Parts: sequence; C-alpha cells; structure tokens
Amino acid sequence: MWLEFIPEIILVQIFVANSLGFINLVQDQGLRGSAAMGAAPQRPEWAAGTAIDGNTSQSYLSNSCAITNTDGNRNTSIWWKVWLQKKFNVAYIEIFFKSDTYKRSTGFSIYTYIPNIFHPLYDPKHLVYHHDPMSGCPTSIMNITVNNVTQGIAFINTRPQGYTSNCPGDSTMYTGIEICEIRVMGCDSMRYSIGCTKICPSKCSGRCDVFNGSCIHGCSDPKALTIDCIVCNGGQYISNKVCVDCPGHCKDGASCDKLTGMCNNGCSNQWTGAFCNICSANYYGSDCNTPCGHCRDNNVCNNITGHCPNGCQSHWKGDRCDECVDGFYNASCTGICGHCNNAQFCDKVNGYCSGGCTSNFQAPLCQECVGGFYNRTCTGVCGHCANGEYCFQISGYCANGCSNHFYHPLCQVCKDGYYGNMCNKRCGLCKDGHACDKHNGTCFNGCVTNFQPPQCKVCENGFYNANCTGRCGHCQNKQPCDKESGSCFNGCSSNFQSPLCQECVPYKYGPNCAFDCGHCKDGMPCSTDTGLCTKGCEDGWTGDLCLKIKIDAAESQIQSEEMPTTGTVAIAVLSTLLVIAILINIFTGRKLISNRSSKRQTDIPMAQKQDSSQTYTDLTGTDETHAYSTLGSDVREAPYQVISDASHKIK
Repeated sequence: MWLEFIPEIILVQIFVANSLGFINLVQDQGLRGSAAMGAAPQRPEWAAGTAIDGNTSQSYLSNSCAITNTDGNRNTSIWWKVWLQKKFNVAYIEIFFKSDTYKRSTGFSIYTYIPNIFHPLYDPKHLVYHHDPMSGCPTSIMNITVNNVTQGIAFINTRPQGYTSNCPGDSTMYTGIEICEIRVMGCDSMRYSIGCTKICPSKCSGRCDVFNGSCIHGCSDPKALTIDCIVCNGGQYISNKVCVDCPGHCKDGASCDKLTGMCNNGCSNQWTGAFCNICSANYYGSDCNTPCGHCRDNNVCNNITGHCPNGCQSHWKGDRCDECVDGFYNASCTGICGHCNNAQFCDKVNGYCSGGCTSNFQAPLCQECVGGFYNRTCTGVCGHCANGEYCFQISGYCANGCSNHFYHPLCQVCKDGYYGNMCNKRCGLCKDGHACDKHNGTCFNGCVTNFQPPQCKVCENGFYNANCTGRCGHCQNKQPCDKESGSCFNGCSSNFQSPLCQECVPYKYGPNCAFDCGHCKDGMPCSTDTGLCTKGCEDGWTGDLCLKIKIDAAESQIQSEEMPTTGTVAIAVLSTLLVIAILINIFTGRKLISNRSSKRQTDIPMAQKQDSSQTYTDLTGTDETHAYSTLGSDVREAPYQVISDASHKIK
C-alpha cells in the first residue's frame, strides 16, 4: 500500500526543492509523458515522441522533430497530443517548430483534456489558444499560457474549405505536424508560484491559479463570487477585497450586485447613476419619488425641499408650484373649469363642479351642452336633425341632415313649400308660386284660381279635383259637390245622373235635361246634349229628333193629282176637311207618344223614373236661359205631320 504513494512523495519533494522556476512536466526530474499524432511520421525517426525528448533543436537533421509528410499525405486536418503521468497545474507550454517550415503551422490551436481515451478532432476539449491565420505568421518558438489543471494537451491544425491566410509561405490546402520540441511547464496540481513552493489556499475548490494562487477555478464556499473567495452579506458588495454596504437604491428593494455594487435590475423610484444613488433632476425627497412642481422657465427645484427658487409657471401657485390657480385643473393646470353653478371653481384635480352646472351644461365637467343645445353658452336649441340625432354643440349643425323638410345645416326653418312645427305639411297652391307662411301655411298673396284662401289647399265651392278645374254638376238643392271627386252626396237635381250630376239620365236631353228624347231606333236613348238620335229613328218616324211622322211619297203625289183644279168651293171644302183630319191625327199622335214614353221609362232605374215622372217641366225656374218657356204651350211648328191614308182621300 505504501508503495503506491512513493512517486507522489518524490514529486512533492522535487517541486519543493526546485525554487528557480516551473518544472518541465514531460522531461525534468524523471517526469515523462506519452505522445501520439494523427498521421504516420515521414521517417521512422521523426515519430511523435521525439517532440518531448528534451532536445530543442529546430533542425530536422537532428532527428529530434515530429514530422509528417505534409505534401504527400495531403491532410486537411492533423493533430499531435501528449498524455502526462498525472494531473498537473500547467502554467504554459513552449513550442519549437521546425525552423524552415514553421509558417505552415499557421492557424494551429492548443487544447487541454482530461480523459485518456480521447480523439482530438471529435471529443470535448478545452480551448487554450488559437492562432488567427489572418493575423500573420506564428513565430518559430511559441510560448502559450495554459494556467489550468490538466493531464492531456493537444495540438490541432486544420484546413477547412474556404481557408485563407495572411502568412506568406502558409499552405492553404494541406497541413501537417512539424514540431521539434514541446515543453510543458507547471507544478503539482495543488501547488503554485515560480518554483512551485506554495500550496493552493483551502478556500479554493481544490486547485488555484498556478501563478498567484488565486481561486480562478472556484471557491470551496459556493457563496463566494470572486477569485479571492470573499463572501459578503445581503446589502453588501466587495470593494477593494472588503465587504461594504450597497451605495444606492435598487429597484424593489433588491440587493446590489456583490461584485460591482450596481443594481442589475434597475433603480427604485427616480434614482439614477451607476449605483442608483443620484436623485434625478425634477424630483426631490428622501425617496426621490416626488416630482418637482412647475418651476418658472422649467428650472429644477431643490432636490431636498422641492421649492422653486424663481417662482412658478403660468396657472401654478405655491412654494413648490404644485397647485393650480383657481379656475384651472388637471396634472398640467391646462384644463379650464367649466360653467359651474353660482360661479364656483371646479375641482383642481379632475375639473368636476361639485355644486352642479349652469343651465343646459352637462355634469360633471360642465363644459359641454346637454343633448339638444349648442353654442358657447348652450342657449341655442338644436334643430330637427335626422334620426333624432343631436346637433354639433359648437355650430348647431346636423351632421347627417334634417328630418322632414327642414333646411340644412341648422334644420330649424322649413324649406319653401312646407310649414308647421315639424315642417311636414305641404303648402297649398299659392298664387304665382309664392311660398306660404312657414308657421300656419297662409298664402298672403292669394290662391291659384278656384282654390279657397287662406291656405289654398281646398277648392272653392262649385269646383273639384286636384287642380280645382272641375266644375260641380247639378247637385240637389244647389249643394256643393265633393271637392276631390266631384260627387253629389245628396243626389242630383231632376233628370241628372249621379254621382257627378253632369249628364242627363237616359231619354232626357236639353237644358236642365228637361226634354224627352224622340223615337230613336231600337229604343236607344238620344244624345243628352242635342237630343239627336245618332243611329236613326224607329220605323214611321223621321227628323233629327225623330219626332216627325213619316208620310209615304207616292200617296202624297196621287192625292195632289186627284184634287179638283176648279172651283173655289171645292178648295174650301178640302181645306176644312184637312184641318179636321190634322186635329184628329194630332190627338192620335200625342196619345201614341205618351204610350211610347211610358214604355221607355220602364227601362229607367226607379230613382230616375221618380225624378222624371213629369214629362213636361216648368222651365221658368231653371239655372240656364233657353229658347223654350213651357213645353207644348205654343207649338208653332208641329213636329207631327198628317199621315195620309188611301181610304180617306178627299175628292
């Protein structure tokens, strides 16, 4: 068992004994390492292990360099690694490249690793150094700081696609190993300082900085945040390796950063600065949370008292200029109080009138009219806006037009041609197209002909229809007709036909329809205007009115030829007989006419028969004058002619 610890004891003694510098961990004091590389050596004597044989000659002729065939192998990636006997606190490595081809090592990287089974190109590793090919060429001897506890060190170089370099002589296509010596300098894993004489402090987590012993790899106390492993309480931070109180006011009462003293999540209230210990301009108070008032010319207030040294801006008052003058309100004192009742001042925060508003203003601000009123004093009453909408409170205009027939935009006056409170009544027919009165519809200049004033909407008595151009008929008792249809509601005067009473009943004609029609063909009535039988007379009757008895022409000629042509006596006798015959015929004809008239009147409606039961009418009281006085009172031209009869020839 003790044999296992003998090498460790020897190594400790060796590191303690050497006080001149770091130890070459692959060569000095009996220490060795095993090396390998990613391609076969160009010559057997140029194997990977020759790079840690202690010979720093940079000539290949010394046969002390590890060299692969760069041009022949055409490797685009290559590696070389060394595995130490145990973990060491490595300070740095020195690389001695082959002096004539070192430029071809441009772009190399140095890694450290822990597990022995390790592939440098694929397995996880810790990058220590990378040479940038765009920075120029490396030197033939490179000193690279490691400062890490490790057991493996790898040299890797690649030529990826698109590789470029600013080093003349570098191969941008292929790479290889051309290393003559690598010196791995350091101490035992728990020691540090030149000569490796010091042991890492116990506050470190098992290892330390190989140069100064600081805990760069962490502290044994997880609360420690620095390489000095200083632990501070809440509300403190490290300053000059000493815990001091946080200087500022961090947001939400958080502690400051223990390393910097700064507030990582921002400052509370209105504090500012790197350490949140400066009160922002325009704020004051112990908590830096009260804004300055409205100082004149935007001056800053005293950051302790808040006083404005040069007075206040307009509409502000008080030592701190944080109160509105009477009559103004809101956060900037720009709001003007409305029309509060009894000239009271509004609330200086929200502008409300606690005692109510003057008439027609809307609470609580009393700045706008209630619906239906407008203008600056809310005394204007809105007109009749469409759809019952309210007008604009400034102009009184109706945005979407007027209801009914009001004039836009105020909608308060009727358009020409309409009147009434709602402008929904159309004017009558005023004379010469004048508009009627817009309140009561009166036509001041009179009406169109036959219309009745003052509104000229209905016809005068005796006229009808929409234009009052129709003249009423013969209504009973001279009553006026209906002024729209012209109908006589109570019936017509005698022998006139309802409802208009303007035309005669059938078989009547003439003025006031007082005359009976003659003997028209097929019992048809005559023209109610002229009495003419338009389709002719019945057999045995003639004339336009069909009132003359028809005499055969042949018989008339024979009678005239048989009359004696001599003697005055014969003529006298014949004349006497003729008069007697005429009288007989007249009596017979009247009897026949009376019978025919009675027959025709059976075809007339009962109402008409009642009105026309009197065949002859007294015309002295009619509405119109005519050439007749009393029908049949004096017939100068008898409408009836003697009908000749062969059996009554006068000899």
